[in-house]
Amino acid sequence: MPAVVSFIAFCFKKDYASSSITSALSAVSYIHKMHNLNDPTATFVVRKLLHGAAKLMPSCDQRAPVTTVILHDLVRSAPHISICYYNSVLTSAMYLLAFHAFLRIGEMAATSTAQSSCVLQLNQISLSSDKCTVVFHSYKHYQGPPVSLVIPAHADSSFCPIKAIRAYLAVRRNAPGPLFIFPGGTPVTTTFFGDQLKKSLAWAGLSSECYKGHSLRIGAATTAAI
Repeated sequence: MPAVVSFIAFCFKKDYASSSITSALSAVSYIHKMHNLNDPTATFVVRKLLHGAAKLMPSCDQRAPVTTVILHDLVRSAPHISICYYNSVLTSAMYLLAFHAFLRIGEMAATSTAQSSCVLQLNQISLSSDKCTVVFHSYKHYQGPPVSLVIPAHADSSFCPIKAIRAYLAVRRNAPGPLFIFPGGTPVTTTFFGDQLKKSLAWAGLSSECYKGHSLRIGAATTAAI
């Protein structure tokens, strides 16, 4: 245990985040358990040290919110950073829907093909002339009955989520499954979205260190609260 205590003190002195210290100790714990050895991290002293580190060095979210001005820049960038028209309208629709529907990126883009059923599906979206309705069957921390979110049309058609989704659906193959797919039918991945966002941020002169995919959701919540 003294070695573990010294390690925590060393990490704390080096300004490591408490979450990083905990992750490192989790690896130590795992190795000891794999070899049927006593876990040196499972002690009262270690737990109190980690608790103290978390209180003295609370982690803060470094992700900046995407404001409506930045959102418009991201949408404007789509034709310039995409290799084809399909990717351009796909990217614009994802930006606008993510913002206006408060979406986590993992709710509309898959981490792998095997996860395609876990993202927003085509049949969860319905459009009319003045609104878009998104039906959520489940989402993070919620397993209750379906919830519908109504997104009104935007006065400026250049940044209207309904118009953007219509433009995307006009080129999307007519097939059930995930709402956002590549031309071949496979689901859009979080990697693709992240790459597009980095290109858009660079085009707009913004740092990808400050803005991440979740910045769209943070920005939507911030805008709604103003």
